Amino acid sequence: MTSIVTDALHVGGLVPSFTSCGLSVSRGRGEYILFSQVTHVDDSVDPVRDLETIQYELCQKDLVYVESAIEKENKDVKKNPQCKLSPTFISTMDKVLALLRANKPIRDGQFSSGEVDMVIKKLGHLITSKPIIYLVNLTEKDYLRKKNKWLLKIHTWIKEHGGGVMIPFSVEFEQNLWERRADAAAVEAYLTEAGEGARSAMPKMIVQGYQELNLMYYFTAGDKEVCGCVCACLCA
Repeated sequence: MTSIVTDALHVGGLVPSFTSCGLSVSRGRGEYILFSQVTHVDDSVDPVRDLETIQYELCQKDLVYVESAIEKENKDVKKNPQCKLSPTFISTMDKVLALLRANKPIRDGQFSSGEVDMVIKKLGHLITSKPIIYLVNLTEKDYLRKKNKWLLKIHTWIKEHGGGVMIPFSVEFEQNLWERRADAAAVEAYLTEAGEGARSAMPKMIVQGYQELNLMYYFTAGDKEVCGCVCACLCA
């Protein structure tokens, strides 16, 4: 059987513009150079503040991209005196710019079908148009007892900013479970010790990821092998 893998990529450096604290940052580009170890650029733990920072940086990145796309379109139109910007292009870009300048992701906007097609055609690499899942990393203790002082605050922020799926998990718990994967008895003992309802959050992340991206498994079976691949689900 052919293995099917979903990659999870971490985008680092989504922090405000700093020239101190050991960081050299290009605002809006999500890139930084770390010269010394820093616990947190704001010297405190505040996930809600970090969500605001991340959303700002992603919107700024998209804003640079959109302004560049508009400039390119204007230059292309000027090359031909008989060409002009379409009303749909203008209305689409006006809406997109207004959203990003207000620090709002594109996925929260209201667009006509024609404007959606224009976004796909002219702005195919927008970051904030993509679906989003919020993964909240907890300590093993908090994950198992399903309590943490930030969970409600994070959930409230998500509801106030377009909504989305929030999945609490624990890297610490997942790592401990993974290290025992070769010994079924050790896994069972660890889960029993962890308490009733203790289980990995990875299956939920994977299933939710496929749903958000509108993906499905497609299998073909023959006499000698079964092959699988991932494709977009076009079902209504």
